[in-house]
Amino acid sequence: MGGIFALWICALVLSVLAFDFCITFKARQRNTGEGALTAAVNLLKKNSRRYGGYLVHLGVMLMAVGVVGIEFFQLTTQQTLNVGDDFSIGNYSLTLQSIQTTKESATLQITSAALMVSQQGSPLTEVQPRIDGYLKAGQSVTVPGLYSTLAGDLYVMLTDWQPDNNPAVTFKVFYNPLINWFWLGAILLALGGLVAFQPFKKTVKVRQNE
Repeated sequence: MGGIFALWICALVLSVLAFDFCITFKARQRNTGEGALTAAVNLLKKNSRRYGGYLVHLGVMLMAVGVVGIEFFQLTTQQTLNVGDDFSIGNYSLTLQSIQTTKESATLQITSAALMVSQQGSPLTEVQPRIDGYLKAGQSVTVPGLYSTLAGDLYVMLTDWQPDNNPAVTFKVFYNPLINWFWLGAILLALGGLVAFQPFKKTVKVRQNE
C-alpha cells in the first residue's frame, strides 16, 4: 500500500505540473497562432527560470517514481534449472536454452548461458549472462544478462554451474521496475537546472548620441 500511495502522490504532482503548463501553452497558441514547437520554445525564452524550474520539478518527480519502484516493487528470485526448464518473475517468463564453457585463450575461460525472455507467451529477447574466468589470476567476473525497457530492468546472473557433479545451472534474477524513470528524471533535472540558471539573453537596443 505504501508504494501505491507514493506513486499516487507522484502522479498527482506530475498532473498539476502538466495541467499548469498546458493552460499557458494553449493560451499562447490561441493568442499568437504559433505552432506547438514554436509556442513551447517561445514560452521557454520568455520565462526560462519558470519553465526551467518546471523541468527540475518534473525530473525530481520522475526520480521519485524510480526510487518507489525499487523500494516497493523490486522482485528477486534464485532458480536452479536444466536446459529447457523455465520460471517466471513478474510478467516475464525465462527459459534456459543452452549453457556452455569455452576457452577463449590460455588465460580466459568463459561460461555463458542463453535464456529466452517471453511475456504472455511471446518471445521478447535473449539474455546471455556469463562468468569470465581469469585462469592465471584465479579470479572470475560475473557479467549479468540485461533486458531493459522504460517499465524496468531485468537482470539475470549466472551464479553456479558444476557440470561434472550436476548439469543444473543456478541463476539469481532481479527485476527493478521503473528504474529507468530515475535516470530519465536525472537528465531532466540537469537540463532544467541548466535552463533555469542560464536564461536566454535579451537583445538590448542602445541609442547612440549623435
